[in-house]
Amino acid sequence: MVSRLLTVVGNHVFSYEPVFNWHDAWLPIHHATVSREMKAKVPEPAANPEACELVMEVRGEIIALFTGFGAQSNQIGRTYHYIDVMRPESRPLLEGIKHVLDPDNRVNPGAMGLGL
Repeated sequence: MVSRLLTVVGNHVFSYEPVFNWHDAWLPIHHATVSREMKAKVPEPAANPEACELVMEVRGEIIALFTGFGAQSNQIGRTYHYIDVMRPESRPLLEGIKHVLDPDNRVNPGAMGLGL
């Protein structure tokens, strides 16, 4: 199942993101944060590696398509391109800020394409 998130951010910016939903085993974050009461009500689905692989493939194609159009995500992190689509002049500034604020690369390592 696919739902779509569409948000208007301002006069010249909007956010569009397809959201994929499929039955699959829970992620570690679900095991760590979902209460016992909720787990008792909602049983964990069986692993579904085929569906997960297909969703990751389609999601990768959509991200590549958006990148090709020059679209930038307002949810920078691990999934969407950031450092590799920004202007080359800006990269040293971002890397410098990351190094000053997180010299040991402990905060979200690898996020935003920063492989420091």
